[in-house]
Amino acid sequence: MKLIFLEYYKFLEPFFGRDKKKVFLLSNPKKNDLVVFDAKGIEILKKTLIYNLDFSIIYTREGKYYLSLEIAIRTIINKLLNGCGFGIAYYLSLVQIMKPKVLITFYSRNSMGLLSKYYKAEYYSIQNGFHLPRDISKSEAYYTPNLFCFGKYDIDLYKQAGIEVDNFYSVGSLKAGYYKKNLAPKINNIKFDICLVSQYRPRIIESRSNHQEFKKAYDVMQKYLIQYLNNNQIRFVIAMARYRKGESNLERSYYENIYGNKAIMIKNNPEEFSTYFTMDQSDIVISLNSTAAFEALGWGKKTFIFSVSGSLDLTLNRTCSQHFVMCENSYQEFEKKIDGLRKMTSSKYSKLVYEDKSYFMNHDPAAPAHQVIREKINSAIYKN
Repeated sequence: MKLIFLEYYKFLEPFFGRDKKKVFLLSNPKKNDLVVFDAKGIEILKKTLIYNLDFSIIYTREGKYYLSLEIAIRTIINKLLNGCGFGIAYYLSLVQIMKPKVLITFYSRNSMGLLSKYYKAEYYSIQNGFHLPRDISKSEAYYTPNLFCFGKYDIDLYKQAGIEVDNFYSVGSLKAGYYKKNLAPKINNIKFDICLVSQYRPRIIESRSNHQEFKKAYDVMQKYLIQYLNNNQIRFVIAMARYRKGESNLERSYYENIYGNKAIMIKNNPEEFSTYFTMDQSDIVISLNSTAAFEALGWGKKTFIFSVSGSLDLTLNRTCSQHFVMCENSYQEFEKKIDGLRKMTSSKYSKLVYEDKSYFMNHDPAAPAHQVIREKINSAIYKN
C-alpha cells in the first residue's frame, strides 16, 4: 500500500512540489454540506461564522493532502476531461467526494471560484485584509461567484483588474464586525491620545527588499511621529504587529530605538483581539495602510492614513477627505492635521469622512458581516 501511495505522489509531484514539508492524509475527505477551502483563518471562522456547524476543510497551502486511490483516479480524469491544471483537478476531486452545498474561504484571492465551472454549489469568498491594487492584480481569483468585501473600494479594484465577480456584498470586515458586536466595551474608556497600528516586518524594514516605497513611507511616518511627541505631551501607544516566531524582539527594538520611553507597546494577541481593544481605547488611530486602521474607520474611530506615497490607490489621495489622509507630505501638514483631529469630536469626524468610511469599510452595526454571511450559509445548506 505504501508503495502505491509513493507512486501516486511521484505522479502528482508537479502539483505538490518538492520544497515544502508535506503531510498526506491517506483517506478520502469527509462528506459534508459545508466545506472550508483553505485553512487560513479557520480559528476566526469557527469563532465568528461556522460555530455549531459541521464542516470539512480542503487544505491548499498547509502542506496537507488527502491521498487515496479514488482521489488519484478522479484527479487524472478531471485533468484529462476538463483540461485544467493538476491543482484544480485535485481540488475538484475532493469536492466531488465531499459533495458540499456551500464552500467558503477566508482568503478571497485564491482560486476557489474556478471550481464552480465544474461543480454546482454556493461559493462564498470573504475578504480578510485591506487590498492594494497590486494585491488584486497578482491574485489567483480569476473568477469569484460571491465576494463579501469591505466596501466599494474593493469592488472598484476587482473591476479595474478585470476579475469577474457575479455578486458583490459590501459588508465590512468579518472579524472587526464580530468584535464590535460581541466584545467591544459599550462605553469606551479612552486611555491613549494616539495609537500607531504597527506594520513592522523585518523582511521589509530591516532589509533591502522590493518594498522600498513602503519602507520609505514608514520611516517618514516614524520621523513625524517622534517629532510630534517631542513637541507635545501625548499618551502614545503602539498596537504591535502579528509577527513570525522569533521576530518580536526585532519589532520592540525597532520602536525603542525611535521612541525610547515615550511609547507603550501592546503585544499582539489575536485570540484576545488586542489590536481592536487598543484602538478602541485610543482617541486617534494612525497607520500607513493597515487593515485594522480601516476597520477602526468603519466604526467611526478618528483614523489617519499616512499614505504619502500614493500607495492607497493611484488616484484616491486626490478624492479622500483631507481629514483622513496626508496630501503634501510635510511635517507642517502632519502636525496641523493631528492637532485638528485631537480637537475634533468623533461625531464631527464621522460626518466629515462619511463617504470615505462607507467607501473603504461599509460597517453596519445593525447587520455586521458575520451575521449576513451566516444567514447566507444557513439558507444555502437548509434550502429544499
